[in-house]
Amino acid sequence: MTTDAQPTTTSADLAYRELREAILTGHVSAGEVMSQVQLAAQMQISRTPLREAVRRLEAEGLLSSESNRRVRVSELTLEDLDEVYGQRLLLEPLALHLSVPRLNRADLQSVQSALDASTAALRAGDMDLFHEHHRELHLGLVRRVGPRLYRTICDLWDHAERYRRVFLVDDKDDTRMEGSIRDHEDLVAAAEAREPEQCAQVLTRHLSTTALTIFNYYGGPERPDMIHEVLNRQVWTCGGHD
Repeated sequence: MTTDAQPTTTSADLAYRELREAILTGHVSAGEVMSQVQLAAQMQISRTPLREAVRRLEAEGLLSSESNRRVRVSELTLEDLDEVYGQRLLLEPLALHLSVPRLNRADLQSVQSALDASTAALRAGDMDLFHEHHRELHLGLVRRVGPRLYRTICDLWDHAERYRRVFLVDDKDDTRMEGSIRDHEDLVAAAEAREPEQCAQVLTRHLSTTALTIFNYYGGPERPDMIHEVLNRQVWTCGGHD
């Protein structure tokens, strides 16, 4: 027996989405401590759905519980950045190899529109609009993979967004901005040409440049060991690169 009924959106779902969005976009600062009582009052919900939302965010690594019914937003760390981008460098090139040959004309038109909109927003300095279309561009290229892999990539993308948003606020390098735009143009061109290998190589360059630039910007004793390990393994697999 089949049904067309849609899943019901609960108060806990809404609270989870609202809090998650606030954390990922930086509207709630890393390390900030919040009262669950005050959060429930602000959201006009009871403590029960809020506790459920908090548990989901704790499982995702975005919140941790403290004493006196308080929660703390997870810190931004270079160790976490290494893990997030290391996993992206493993999974997203694979996803491109699977997805790009399956993209239809409507998919490619949508990706091209996202490229045009993200480029215009970046050059105009409208970072909120840029982030929105930037996400559409990257996830549009991998949309034809299986649902489990797609969900994992979306989750890693969202966690990487916390780092990009903090870094991009301070990054005023026009050369780096134009380099990012060229990478996006090359990604879309390779997808249009049905060249998943080229697409994966451009993405690897794009992601590793972003991650390593952030590492260099913040400095410290930490090393991007996972990122370097993934990049080294990709060189072995491809037999080297120029």
